[in-house]
Amino acid sequence: MPTGARSSSLGKDQYAQKYRDHLELQAKWLTFGAIGKTDSVQTLLQRNSITPHTLLELGCGTGAILQECQRRGIAETYVGIDYSEDAITYLKTHAPGITAFAADIMNDELPLQETFDVVVVSHVLEHLEEPDRFLATLRAKVKFTYLIVEVPLEDLFLIRLRSLLWGRPGKQAGHVQFFTQNSFEEMLISSGFGIIDRRQYLPMPTRESLELVRTMNNDSSLAHYRRMLGRYLKRSLHPVWKRLYYAHHACLCIQAGS
Repeated sequence: MPTGARSSSLGKDQYAQKYRDHLELQAKWLTFGAIGKTDSVQTLLQRNSITPHTLLELGCGTGAILQECQRRGIAETYVGIDYSEDAITYLKTHAPGITAFAADIMNDELPLQETFDVVVVSHVLEHLEEPDRFLATLRAKVKFTYLIVEVPLEDLFLIRLRSLLWGRPGKQAGHVQFFTQNSFEEMLISSGFGIIDRRQYLPMPTRESLELVRTMNNDSSLAHYRRMLGRYLKRSLHPVWKRLYYAHHACLCIQAGS
């Protein structure tokens, strides 16, 4: 099971605060990561000959992934739900073709009647104190056929070693869960899902995205150059980096018994 505190809503509240304080910067930041995350959605669907009509994203934020899915024509109808009213307001303003609602899936009644072909939960579970309860609530409240879930792998050997010296880097982004591939997939299975395909990749930051991080974090020059060095190390040590330090991992799932 995932590690981390299990008693408050700190993770999601922290992210909602980021939207309140720096909405435009957060929206721009999410567009950088949306390419690789949408690649996961598209690759897993295409590899399994799934052509969805309806796609729902839970924890959609400002809608970067939904807009990229729409741009690629992955589905025909798109719906997004997020805990942050600020993020949903931004999404409605910038993507009028996408239906969006502000709601807390674990506590609110959801305004959903249809059965969705695909539900996407991308980089959400690491922000939740009770991700297994989120998955159980998803099964109880949403009718769907396929689920695509992606998380960062932040409990690998070298990052655990770094954490002993400097703390976990993911905490700066509001992460309260830290996964390996095994712990993540075991959680999905124990929550009643069958995994039918998976994709693992190493996200590669651009110079522009690192400049944005520098602005968002008010980084010193030394911290910025350290991030730039990390970018080059990723490129040169790609296979080792992905296996021992950091990667993104996505799973295509169906509900057990389906």
